[in-house]
Amino acid sequence: MPLELEGLRILKQEVQADGRIRVEVMGTNERAQCPHCGAVCVKRHDVRPRIKRDVPLRGHRVELVLYKRRFWCLRCHKAFTESDSACGRGKRTTVRLREEIGQQACSRPLMHVASHYQVGPRFVQACLEAVASTQLAKRGLSLEESGPRPSPRYLGIDEFARRKGHRYDTILCDLDARQVLEVSAGRKKDDVASVLERLSNCDAVEAVSMDMSTTFREAVQLCLPRARIVADHFHVIQHVNKALNKVIGRWAKKEEGKHALEGQRHLFLCNQEDLSAEDEQSRATEAPAFPEIGTAWQLKEALRTWYAEASAETAAAGLERWIAAVKRQGPKELRKAFSAFRNWHQEILAFFDASFHPPLQWLCGRQEQPHQSLDASGLWLFQSTEPATAYPAGGGLMNFYEFHPEGWRAHRRKVEQIIPKYAPWSDGNDELAYCASIEHAVDTWRRGEVWV
Repeated sequence: MPLELEGLRILKQEVQADGRIRVEVMGTNERAQCPHCGAVCVKRHDVRPRIKRDVPLRGHRVELVLYKRRFWCLRCHKAFTESDSACGRGKRTTVRLREEIGQQACSRPLMHVASHYQVGPRFVQACLEAVASTQLAKRGLSLEESGPRPSPRYLGIDEFARRKGHRYDTILCDLDARQVLEVSAGRKKDDVASVLERLSNCDAVEAVSMDMSTTFREAVQLCLPRARIVADHFHVIQHVNKALNKVIGRWAKKEEGKHALEGQRHLFLCNQEDLSAEDEQSRATEAPAFPEIGTAWQLKEALRTWYAEASAETAAAGLERWIAAVKRQGPKELRKAFSAFRNWHQEILAFFDASFHPPLQWLCGRQEQPHQSLDASGLWLFQSTEPATAYPAGGGLMNFYEFHPEGWRAHRRKVEQIIPKYAPWSDGNDELAYCASIEHAVDTWRRGEVWV
């Protein structure tokens, strides 16, 4: 097989009984420069084998046996070992293997990558940091936690779980440039404020999109007093969807709902346009038997319709009509969730502010806008100059399952089989809504209607 490692030549290669490919190599240079006095040396002192690991080949582990030569300097009478450009000083893996692991860790959990390559998670973390440092350096950024950060015009703030229910971190995004600015530990007011204080020009931030988090709002008001706070529509609808799920859960515990609602939650939690004709018929059949669930579903869909159709002139009146409908006929779970709309009324309406150019609906996820793609947090962050059809088969979101090779080998080949494994109900996830949103995003992307 071709080695394609500069400065090395193959001495011998063979396949071992356990499936490993063993390749013996040696440097091509016959002379080396003494690191002590700088003289060029040709006298070989001895040769010592060193076992290294290279990128796998067609599923086979590749083991490099590098014969490193030690030269003897006739000027200073000292021995030294030739340099190793393929692996680096003191490294037991090749540079290209570490880069491949780091690239994989950019889109997959560290433990999954560690298990796939049979290495430790700390090694994967080091590879990821090396790759990230290179990519950030190209953008003028660094991993230095105390360094300044560029001030975007539109800033996005969101939280994500390192460990569900225990540890949460905060992510800052430039919504205009579709780039991640910073990922910091913690989600409390002081944690977020310490990150916002590192922005180079706080007055340059015009708007901040966030979920309905009091700590985020207080931190922004403290550090970015001139910025307009906008409640991200994804989290607003998610807030109502959670209340709807509680209504379904209450009825599912009753005698009349135990069997009727078993396996039917997705009929009410999924978006209406994502339901098949058969599912829509089933939902219409179930709704009269559970009027509270049907009413909550209609209110949820009414809120989604308001987001899709409202403008700066009609948004306030439309929201008031929806709030009045919740007060008048909404189930108790929905009325309890209504308090967030009182506390975040202005921030919700700011989503439609016509003074922002481009409009925040384009940057924060208004679904009918073209050329955008949804990320895991609900923010529309990524956009490129290439259409979806320009990507090779299996690239980007063309094949969602490439992100889960372990699931593919375990015959979990559908979204509804993968999500319960990696985002189960027990961790507080909405599996059915999650599946529906992923399938809709992938199908839309495949039709060429979305750029990523």
